[in-house]
Amino acid sequence: MVGYSLYRNNEVFKLLVKSKENKSTVTSMYITTETYALIAIDRWYESDDKSSIPKHLFRFLKLHEYVDFIQLDDGFWYINSINDFRESINIEGDITEIKRLIRLTKINNEQK
Repeated sequence: MVGYSLYRNNEVFKLLVKSKENKSTVTSMYITTETYALIAIDRWYESDDKSSIPKHLFRFLKLHEYVDFIQLDDGFWYINSINDFRESINIEGDITEIKRLIRLTKINNEQK
C-alpha cells in the first residue's frame, strides 16, 4: 500500500502491484476507504530497448491500460471509461502504435 489519496471525491487506498515475471509492469489500484470498492485500475509498462528482435510477432515498448468506475444513484459502481494505449515493435523493427478509447456515456437502469 502506498497510502491514502483522493479520487472522484472519494478517500481511497492506493495499492501498487508489480508483476513477478516482469518487474517493469506496475499496476496501481484505488480502493475506497469507506466501502472497499475498487474504483480505478491503472497499469503501465515502458521499455526503451529497441535493439533486440522480438521473440513473437511483436513486443511492447509502452503499454498503458486504465479503467475507472463511477458510482450512480443506486449505489452500485459501473465502468466509466477504459483507456488502452500501446506502442509496440514488430518483427521487422517497425514501431506500431495502437490506441483505443471506450467511454460509457449513458446507462439504462431499466436494462440491468
